[in-house]
Amino acid sequence: MRHRAHYIAILVLCAISCTAQPDPDPTSWFRDITVPPGQTLNGATCFFCSIHVDGELKQDATTQWGDIDIHGVVGGDAVAVAGSIHLYPAARVQGDSVSVFGDNRLDDRSQVAGDVVASWGSIKRFPTALAARSESANGPAFLSKIPPRWRTALILWLIGLCISLPLAFLCYWILGRARLERMAEQVRARRSKTLLFGALILAALTTAMALASTSRPESLEPVLSGLLLLLLAPGYAALCLLIGQRYTAVPAKALLIGVVAIITVQIIPILGWIMALVMMVVSLGILAMAMAGRWKTTA
Repeated sequence: MRHRAHYIAILVLCAISCTAQPDPDPTSWFRDITVPPGQTLNGATCFFCSIHVDGELKQDATTQWGDIDIHGVVGGDAVAVAGSIHLYPAARVQGDSVSVFGDNRLDDRSQVAGDVVASWGSIKRFPTALAARSESANGPAFLSKIPPRWRTALILWLIGLCISLPLAFLCYWILGRARLERMAEQVRARRSKTLLFGALILAALTTAMALASTSRPESLEPVLSGLLLLLLAPGYAALCLLIGQRYTAVPAKALLIGVVAIITVQIIPILGWIMALVMMVVSLGILAMAMAGRWKTTA
C-alpha cells in the first residue's frame, strides 16, 4: 500500500509539471504558433506559418515564409524570412528585429532594443516608437507595395535568371546545339544510369563541401561551389533546350523559354526545391554520361 501511494504521488507530480510548463521551444510547420496573454515560452520557430506573440518569448522568434506579430515581449531577436514583422502598440523586442524580403513596422510606443533591419523591404515607424540602435532598409521603393511572399518569389526569380541565362547561353555557344541535344537524349536512353551517376557525383561534391566548411572554409568552399556550378551548366542547358524545343524550333528562343520555365517552377516552395535537387542530379548525370561516351569513342 505504501509503495502504491508513492507511485501515485510521483504520477501526480509529473502530471502537474507537464501541465504547468508548456513546450519550451516549439517548432511548427504550416501551423501558426500563438503565445496567449500571460503565458511564456522559451522561443519559437515557424516554417511556412506565422508567430503571434501576445504573451512573452524569452528568446528568439524565427519564421521562414511567415510573419511575426508581437503584442507582448520577445526577449531575443525577431527574424522573419519571406515575411514581415509587426510590433503593435507597447510591444517590445529585446534584441534585433530583422525582416528579409519583408517589412518592419513599429507602432506607437513599441520598442526594439537592437537594430531594425528590412532587407529588400521597408521600415514603417511611428514617431513614438523606439529603436535603440540603427535602422537599415534597402531595395527599390516599389517592392514595399508587393506582399512579402510574392516579393520573395520575384527576387529569387530574377536572381535565378541572372545566373542561369548567361551560363546556359555560354554552354550553347561553346558546345553547340547538336551536342546539347545529344546530351539531353541520354536522359531518355539511359535514365537509370544518368540518375545514378548524377546522385553519386552530387553526393561526393556535397561531402567535399561539408568537409571544406569545417577545415578551411575561406579557401576550399567557394572553389567547390564554383566547380559544382560549372559541372551543372552543360546538363542544365541541355535540359532547357529540350524543354524549349516543344514550343519553338528557333534554338535561342527555345533555350530562353526552357530557362524561364525551369526557374519559374523552382521558386515554388518545397515543390520547386525538390525539382531543383532533381535537376542537379540529372544535369550531373548527363555530363557524366556524355564524358563516358566520349571516353569510349576515343579509347
